[in-house]
Amino acid sequence: MQKKAHRIHALTTTHLSQYQWQLIRFGFVGATTYVITVGSFIICQNLLSFSRLWAATCAYVSGMLFHFTANKLFTFGNRERRVHGQILKYIIVCGGNYLISLCILEVLVRRCHAPELIAFSSSVATTTALGFVAIKYWVFGKDGAKMGQPVRK
Repeated sequence: MQKKAHRIHALTTTHLSQYQWQLIRFGFVGATTYVITVGSFIICQNLLSFSRLWAATCAYVSGMLFHFTANKLFTFGNRERRVHGQILKYIIVCGGNYLISLCILEVLVRRCHAPELIAFSSSVATTTALGFVAIKYWVFGKDGAKMGQPVRK
């Protein structure tokens, strides 16, 4: 049993770099955020009768709140207590992604006649790669936080 645990530990620490683990965790947080965001979109549009733009706005805000917290703590292991600068940068990144998402949503619905949920999902997927790079290198610093190491103040 101990030998098997050692092999699992060796696999997780030797074969994947910190960057790769962060990318995997970012993907997991992103997938969870996607479920929260799409669920919020469906609730806002179908149960609360919001327009697609208001539903997208509410969904985006609920996703942002979860995404920031989960990426800060889980993905990048950032425990820095002074978060004002991080939050401001994160809001700027999300604001840019939000505008890109709305543009994609409108183009796909109005010009391509795509179903709204598919268009919305496509807009979220498009901004994911931009978000990882911006959050890792700009919001939480050049290398993101070093997982398992104290954060420099």
